[in-house]
Amino acid sequence: MSQLTQPKILVFGSETCFSSAAAIRALRARNADAVYLDFSIFDSRTASVHVETRDDQLVAIFMDDAHNIYVDTSKVEAVYARQAGLKRPAWRDEPNMFNVTEVDGVSRYEREQNVAFCSNVLGLLAAQAFFLFPRITSGLWGKKQRQLLLASELGFRTPNTYTGNDIEEMRVFARAQPEFISKPMIPQVLHHEQHSFRTYTSLCSLEDLEAINDCKFPVTLQEAFVEKTDIRVGIIGEQVLATAIHLDGREEGDPIVDFRHFWERDLFSERQIVRPEGHVLPKEVEHRCREFVRRCGLQYSMMDLLLLESGEYVFLENNTHGMYAEVESGGHDVMGAVAELLMNPTERMLR
Repeated sequence: MSQLTQPKILVFGSETCFSSAAAIRALRARNADAVYLDFSIFDSRTASVHVETRDDQLVAIFMDDAHNIYVDTSKVEAVYARQAGLKRPAWRDEPNMFNVTEVDGVSRYEREQNVAFCSNVLGLLAAQAFFLFPRITSGLWGKKQRQLLLASELGFRTPNTYTGNDIEEMRVFARAQPEFISKPMIPQVLHHEQHSFRTYTSLCSLEDLEAINDCKFPVTLQEAFVEKTDIRVGIIGEQVLATAIHLDGREEGDPIVDFRHFWERDLFSERQIVRPEGHVLPKEVEHRCREFVRRCGLQYSMMDLLLLESGEYVFLENNTHGMYAEVESGGHDVMGAVAELLMNPTERMLR
């Protein structure tokens, strides 16, 4: 067996987690003492993972001859694991079904034990090192109603909001708003005739609510802001990076208010409606963003704000595991900031 290495930084990922590949690239570009581990090592029949006690410390050992991996976690200081654990690369077949139990060549029982063990190892590392995506904390603050309450406490304007499944209360709420939108509790990818469709935020009407009458399910309704600029904010440790998303070609009266719809449309059209650019937040708003993430006990977030024509900023939501492409489209190096945080968490972390 080759000698075990003792890296300072571990990056966990998979072929469905593109940010982990970007993270290890950014770390290697800075000559960081970092190792990339694919989650599939927990499922591999040829690799091994075990935990042992050494000098009153629990140490995880990863060994994979096929990929020349021999890692001892005794000196790990920081961990990047945006993905929560083992996932099957099922995106080729079912884009919205990443979490499944059965894996080719692996029994259900074996898979369940591997998933549980993977979760335990990540929990061990989170207790011993700086962990960028603490799973429990991220999950608690992924709840939108809790986010709106905190944002309001910090001085952000928040949209008038209704969440529930009472159709009469929905009608009352809708009539009280000049315009309103609907959001699912969980974003969905819908499949129809071998095509996949993603739902985006759109203006809603009283007539649209009638469909819920026949199929009772909870939905979030919110006050709509049509004349606005979307602001995407990345908070990585102490750093706050913001990008404004302008919709230069949106036609008046278009029911679509979500810029992601136009962004995808631009990919297949010569007409470019979406125009991102770097944005400087007022110091007070920047402080609120940083304080929001600090109060959540997090070190990484992607926040959605709106800038109204009046100059007021409206808080929409905070994505505790949010993707960073929208912020980077404004010229920011998000993964560079992540790499620097992992390399020196004591100096760059949010306190």
